[in-house]
Amino acid sequence: MKTGKNGQRIRAISTNWRQKADSLHASLIENLTVAAFVLNSNHEVVVWNKACEELTGLKSADMVGTRDQWKPFYQEKRPTLADLIIDGNYEEIGRLYAAHSHSRLANKGLESEGWFRILGGTERYIIFSAAPAYDPDGQLVFVTETLQDITERKRLEEALKESESRLRMIIESEPQCVKLLAPDGALLAMNPSGLAMIEADSFEQVKGKSVLGLMLPEYRDAFKRLVGKTFRGEPASLEFEIIGLKGTSRRLSTQSVPFRDANGKITALLGITTDITRQRKLEEQLRQAQKMEAVGQLAGGIAHDFNNILSAIIGYADLLESRLRENGPLKNYADQILSASQRAVKLVSSLLAFSRKQTISLCPVELNALIRGVEKLLLRLIREDIELVVRCSGDDLIILADSGQIEQVLMNLVANAKDAMPAGGFIVVQTGAADLNEELIGGGSFRTGRYAMISVTDTGTGMEAQTTKRIFDPFFTTKEVGKGTGLGLSVTYGIIEQHGGRIDVQSEPGIGTTFKIYLPLSSVPAREQKKERPDNGSLRGGTETILLAEDDTALRELTSAILREYGYTVVEAENGEDAVEKFKANQDCIRLAVLDVIMPRANGKEARDQIRQIAPGTKVIFMSGYAPDVINENGLEETGLNFILKPITPKVLLSKVRDILDGQLP
Repeated sequence: MKTGKNGQRIRAISTNWRQKADSLHASLIENLTVAAFVLNSNHEVVVWNKACEELTGLKSADMVGTRDQWKPFYQEKRPTLADLIIDGNYEEIGRLYAAHSHSRLANKGLESEGWFRILGGTERYIIFSAAPAYDPDGQLVFVTETLQDITERKRLEEALKESESRLRMIIESEPQCVKLLAPDGALLAMNPSGLAMIEADSFEQVKGKSVLGLMLPEYRDAFKRLVGKTFRGEPASLEFEIIGLKGTSRRLSTQSVPFRDANGKITALLGITTDITRQRKLEEQLRQAQKMEAVGQLAGGIAHDFNNILSAIIGYADLLESRLRENGPLKNYADQILSASQRAVKLVSSLLAFSRKQTISLCPVELNALIRGVEKLLLRLIREDIELVVRCSGDDLIILADSGQIEQVLMNLVANAKDAMPAGGFIVVQTGAADLNEELIGGGSFRTGRYAMISVTDTGTGMEAQTTKRIFDPFFTTKEVGKGTGLGLSVTYGIIEQHGGRIDVQSEPGIGTTFKIYLPLSSVPAREQKKERPDNGSLRGGTETILLAEDDTALRELTSAILREYGYTVVEAENGEDAVEKFKANQDCIRLAVLDVIMPRANGKEARDQIRQIAPGTKVIFMSGYAPDVINENGLEETGLNFILKPITPKVLLSKVRDILDGQLP
């Protein structure tokens, strides 16, 4: 310890220095824009600046000289620093001062922050900091405290966090894929919907990996161009196909935009991707339906003229055959003409079946019984090196169907399967019930519900995907020229559609093919099918007068010749209007009117109505080669038994005429 004058001088200099330092420090604190105050070594407030007054509402005059005991419940009435913090961390601050008094702060100071309730109840977010100051001897001289109010900034930060949380929640719950990509296509981020779309179990499984690996090769270059365009600042879009990590194929559509940072720099590609697999499937189904409808309209359109031509061929050949010797060489020629004509009739019938415009007779049928009944016929279609296996369900499967047409479907499918197995194999025909929901049927007009299912599976050569897509197209065939018309499966498609059902195909090269047919189940009990009795009687004619109205000259002349051949008197008319005029002139003798449904000037219904106004109760037979929907459009929804579908054979015409004239038909 220094003594004497030198010691006194040193103490004086030290005291003077401290006074000047205290004064300078106090001046600095007073002028700070941040709320601040100073405590001396006795924990007394020596400085309380204006910013601190504004923040706390406590005046400097009231605060300077007070002691801060930092007790949870301050007993004195005078406001102190403890009053500033009612719900805050004042115990921590108390520990700070305890550390000060024991010189444990060294030069580190202390900082704390949180929500505090200022005197008066206002909530503020304060960053509290304390910085100790020591004299040359290492003794604590004072502590400078600052109270930085960052309430607004904190609220903005919390609002931003809440907004980000909300945005993250929206993105994560978004049903579409939302992703961020690097310039090389690597995944930077992806929401759960996107992970499900590519069949990833977690983001870690695909993080940093390029999405190009999921795409079919033919789309990769286009996707690279999309990425490049986006990183140049332009939005872009693309439709492509992927194979998911678990093997599922999907058709996707993506829209991409640049993702920029706060400085406007493009840092990633933001992509929104939609799974359009089902949409494209429905569009393909619609295009297929439209294509089928167009061909169906064509088939229905040509049916009339084709049937008129066939009627003339069959009719004249039939008349010719009846006049030839039984064993003469010319009779064989006539037989060949008739045989070829019948094949043409079947071709027209197939076209109408494909177009779903063939007349069908629906009645309750037990499907298993139908298949067991046709099994022997199916066995005749296949070769000895092919085994037919029929597995019928134990349940009754009642459907509303035309038995003949469903049998035709089975024969078409079995014949098709046989041709696909040149080296032999198995054909399995199986029945069962199926519940089809929206996911299974893929939308469209096909309804959900309970269906009877028929599957026909072969172990043949199978088909590629491109062939499978065209399998129901009319005249499409993979067989050699002369070995198939390409109508078998088209007819099958048309018949099933006309029954309100659906047919699907699954095939794989080298494995085989399965056709699955779904037909609506019915609650109506099946009834026993009655076999029509063959008509072995001879053709009968008559002497009555018949009005014949037909706009096709060749067919009119043929029909007239057939009727005259068997004794009838015929009054010919070339259209509906002519038929009415001829009836007026011969009404006393005409017993029957045979009218074509579709004629110029007046159709068959209009001619019939005018004739019956003249002579009520006049008997009428309608004939037509048009499809039923065209006939219905012309007002003849119910033609009943008084209708002949072209092509007309002499036997059918003469039998119908005789039955009506004799009163056996109304």
